[in-house]
Amino acid sequence: MDFSKDDAKWAKKLNQCRNIVRDISEMGIDSFQKIKLIELLALELDNREHMMELVNPARKILESIENKETTENSKRRIEI
Repeated sequence: MDFSKDDAKWAKKLNQCRNIVRDISEMGIDSFQKIKLIELLALELDNREHMMELVNPARKILESIENKETTENSKRRIEI
């Protein structure tokens, strides 16, 4: 398979993305932080439509995580 210059640029960008993900994963972040990063990165997009397609579901997930943690904390207080 022959690769054009565009293919090489695409492969380089993809490799950079994978390296960034690996570096972030090595930091030992939890699910909440991963979703928050997705939200924050989405806010940096130039295309508003794409940004909203990523931000809205990320915020919904973050809200459900926060609600779950609040519920669990309330249960712990009741048990004590």
